[in-house]
Amino acid sequence: MAETQTGLVLKRRVSPPRPVRRADESQLEGILEVEMPRSADKLLALTVAVQAVTQTVAPSRKVVEAIGENDLICLMTREGFGAGLIVADPALIAAAIEVQTLGEVSSAPVVERPATRIDMLILSDLIDRWMTDIRLASETAGCTEAIPFYGYSRAPRDLTVRAVELLLEPEEYRVTRIALALGGGAKAGTLTFVVPASNTPGVAAASGGMGERLEPHLMDAPVTLDAVLDRVEMSLGAVLALAPGRVVPVERDRLTHIRLEADGRVIDHVRLGQSEGRRAVRLGATPGDPPRAGARGADAALPEADPAPAVGLPPPPGELPDLPDLPEAEGDTPELPDLPDLPEAGDDFPDLPDLPPLDGAPGDLPDLPDLPDLPDLPNT
Repeated sequence: MAETQTGLVLKRRVSPPRPVRRADESQLEGILEVEMPRSADKLLALTVAVQAVTQTVAPSRKVVEAIGENDLICLMTREGFGAGLIVADPALIAAAIEVQTLGEVSSAPVVERPATRIDMLILSDLIDRWMTDIRLASETAGCTEAIPFYGYSRAPRDLTVRAVELLLEPEEYRVTRIALALGGGAKAGTLTFVVPASNTPGVAAASGGMGERLEPHLMDAPVTLDAVLDRVEMSLGAVLALAPGRVVPVERDRLTHIRLEADGRVIDHVRLGQSEGRRAVRLGATPGDPPRAGARGADAALPEADPAPAVGLPPPPGELPDLPDLPEAEGDTPELPDLPDLPEAGDDFPDLPDLPPLDGAPGDLPDLPDLPDLPDLPNT
């Protein structure tokens, strides 16, 4: 233990002198060049030198693209403002681990691996110390406006790249990238701070609901729209009998009453048209609206067809149509003669004449003639 402490003392003596903060220095680079080496030395005995400070403004999409797959991402919050990020690259993580386990930073190549929650716990004290000392130094120098991440604090939460895509609002962000020489130049690491570019309260402090907060993120989500001409009900046998060339009847008014659906829900009704030789639909058309004069492309809707003439159908069986009324005859109608009276039941009818009798006694039939004898059959 004594040998380790002696080595640290000798290391401090041979290390280059750290810059001393001047009273009139108010720029971001000056504060970082003084406070970051001082804080790292006091906390971990880690030699740090600020090599360069780069500030840019980029949209959220570019911020996400710049994050490496093995970077450590921490959430950064400030009351009344949008969320920010702290991004540490693998070299800075490796330096913090080596100085706390080995007592020094080695020049061995950095092993590329995904950052873990343990990495965040190891590096969290150093990041918190840097942010606290930078805030106090800016307040002492009266230049808090020069610190883009002033007032922010690290949240005890690490993030993935996918979570960052959903977290960042679709707006411009101010990116402060700090290049660091670690362990006297044994490793070169980077620490990046990302905050919203606008100095107004963020969405987290707004009164909008969850839907309003997620709407900007969901506007780029792909959606499938289906233009449904008609839905036909058929029996299973009719469906199995379908073959190329068969005709499925569709109602005529469906040409001007097509449903535009998304996930089975009707979004709007559109009209069928043509664009560049292909079928298309006209958006925002109310069913039954006539096409615009001279419309072309997607707005060229088909003309409405004339309604089919009504065709009379025969009455159903058992029902007869009403007969038309006959015209009334002009003048007096001539009277017809009366028919003779028919005899009533019980009256005597006149006698009918007797039928002529047959030959012989009444009821006797005449004798039939004898039939001739049949010839003898030949002997076999």
